[in-house]
Amino acid sequence: MSDPHAAAVDDALARAVVYRTLSIGFQAPTDERLRQVSAREGFGVVIAALRHVDRQAGGRRLEPVVARLATMSVPGVEALAGSFTRLLVIAPAV
Repeated sequence: MSDPHAAAVDDALARAVVYRTLSIGFQAPTDERLRQVSAREGFGVVIAALRHVDRQAGGRRLEPVVARLATMSVPGVEALAGSFTRLLVIAPAV
């Protein structure tokens, strides 16, 4: 029989990893932020957390996201910074 408290902790930790990764995604890219989400190592912790959250929700709705992360080739910080600026930075009012 499994420990419900341990399961609740696992659930909370998995959600925390996902939320933290999303939070980092809305910040300008740096080598440190890529390291924090283990981007260069294939997002292993993030993928495990997404799979856990998906299982707990009773579905496989996050599997396309997991597949994309698992095969993603992460460009350099400079390329990411350019994309980030175009995507999220709002031009100053004139």
